[in-house]
Amino acid sequence: MIEKYITNEYEIVDDFKKLQVSAVDVNLCVEQSNNDKTKIVFCCKKNRKYEFGVIDGVLTIQLQKKKWYNYLKLGFKRANIKICLPKTILEGVNVKANVGLVDVSCLNCNGQVDIKLNCGKVTVSDSKCNTFNLIGNTGSITLNNLDANDSLFVRSNTAKVFLNDCNSREFIIKTNTGNVYGKLPKNTAFNVKTNTGKIELPKAEIGSAITTTCEVKTNTGNIKF
Repeated sequence: MIEKYITNEYEIVDDFKKLQVSAVDVNLCVEQSNNDKTKIVFCCKKNRKYEFGVIDGVLTIQLQKKKWYNYLKLGFKRANIKICLPKTILEGVNVKANVGLVDVSCLNCNGQVDIKLNCGKVTVSDSKCNTFNLIGNTGSITLNNLDANDSLFVRSNTAKVFLNDCNSREFIIKTNTGNVYGKLPKNTAFNVKTNTGKIELPKAEIGSAITTTCEVKTNTGNIKF
């Protein structure tokens, strides 16, 4: 029997300053709204339960875990959650998921952003925050034009890490076998280490003031900036 999926759309009218999302298996998209309203769109199986609401200034979204036998049914696909945020400044963002995709764009946060995805793909683009922490096990991590004022931290096991035109006072990237590639500001001081991987760094510009530090540690992965 093929699983039937339905789409439900909700508008959030209560004010909130923080966003918290928790799910086991999900494809999550956080993007900028085309108006001044907050909207959540769920696309999942009819009897898949989810909860959401604003409590103490935190917009909380939780998706119920699927039963193991539901993964065996024909036509299975992950639930999809799309969160459309207006042009507002959040104070904190926390996303936790086990398997799936996390795609964040045009996020503006003057606090800390925490993302944890065990297996899957994470993409963060055109966003700003004070501190950024991302923990991923396997898959890929791509950060495009991310401005983390104080620090940007990424830890993974085998996930590939891509940093494209990101800015921060401090970058800390740690992987086991995952490769690390990127393009950082020219005035970056690098401290990198790999046991068996290859290292390729840009030449330092003589006389330029160092405003950014980047520490990369990997066991067998390659490092290229």
